[in-house]
Amino acid sequence: MNKIVERLREKNGSQKGFTLIELLVVIAIIAILAAIAIPQYAKYRQKAFNSAALSDLKNVQTAAEAYFADHQVYP
Repeated sequence: MNKIVERLREKNGSQKGFTLIELLVVIAIIAILAAIAIPQYAKYRQKAFNSAALSDLKNVQTAAEAYFADHQVYP
């Protein structure tokens, strides 16, 4: 009986790699993280776009005021 147990231990000890269950768990964790991250990324991108648009509008306003100061009429 001891010889059988020793052979099983040798076989299991010499095999390297991951089991199917371990790989599936890792894939599930990655999928959950991606499901959380992608919508957050879209929100941050939309916020950045809105901020850039507001900045551009302020620049246009400043340029129009500068033009008015020089020519006493708006363009």
